[in-house]
This record gives sequence, structure tokens and C-alpha cells, in this order.
Amino acid sequence: MNHPFVLQIVGYKNRGKTTLVCKLLEQLKTQGYRVGSIKHDAHQFEMDKPGKDTWKHREAGAETVAITSSTQTAIIIERPSSVQELLEKMGHLDFVLVEGFKNGPYPKITILKEKADKEMLQELTNVIGVASWIPIDIEAEEPKVFPIDDIEGILNVIQNEVKAVKNFKG
Repeated sequence: MNHPFVLQIVGYKNRGKTTLVCKLLEQLKTQGYRVGSIKHDAHQFEMDKPGKDTWKHREAGAETVAITSSTQTAIIIERPSSVQELLEKMGHLDFVLVEGFKNGPYPKITILKEKADKEMLQELTNVIGVASWIPIDIEAEEPKVFPIDDIEGILNVIQNEVKAVKNFKG
């Protein structure tokens, strides 16, 4: 792949998005793919620890702070970033799983935990699969519905989508 295949995992709060993302990342990594992730956080988050040097740099006014070691690098930018902007930094990967960003244009696996969650499907585009905690009927043949723990079935849908995209792009 020249660009990573981007897949969104979406659902309401406390539906198991992070757990599903982690299971898919583990399986894709086991299959030999280079994988990454992007997480949307609706709240303020703190990655830096108060008192540490990078925190002191931000407190002193740095808009961007980077730290690197022999094994990892992190960059903290004091502004929001779009998914597209983040993906530009991940071009070396095979897959990027995006947790959240419901309105994004990428193929999606939607998580349903309660029957009322089904209404979300009307608001979303490009849903290729549904991971459900409960038995649920969807009127159309697509997207296919899987039990939340059917990682193999969900991966098959993802791999079929990758093949379809590759064939479409030539």
C-alpha cells in the first residue's frame, strides 16, 4: 500500500470502541502489517506530566513541544489537528484505525450496544460493518452485522474492503 488503509471505529460513549480497536490492531500486527491509530477525545486531555521538562516547556509558552529518545518520539501541538493532517504523518503504515470522528469519510465499523444505538446508522456514511453487543436486525443486506467479539469476521470485512479499494484504484 502506498497510503495506509484508514478504518474508523465509531459508536456512542462506553460502547467498546477502544477494546475493539486494540483487538484489531493486535490481529493486524500479528498478520505482519504496520499499524497505527488516531483517537478522538471530546475532552481536554493531558499527555504531559506536570513537573516534567516537556510540561515546563509548554507552560513557558511553547506552542509545539517534541521529545525524542532512542526508542520513541512524541510531539505535542497546542491546537486541534484534523484526521487528514495526522494521516499525513502516518504514510509509512499499512493500516490506521481511527477511533471516533463519526463524520469522517472513511470506511467505518459501527458499534451498537443497545437497540436505540441503531439510529446512529442513519447519520453515518460508508459503514462497512456493525459490531453488536445484542442481536439486531438491519433492513438492508449491507452492512453485515457481527457479534462484538467476532474479530475474525470483522477482519474479513476489512480485508474485503481493502481488496475492493485496491481494485478500484487499480
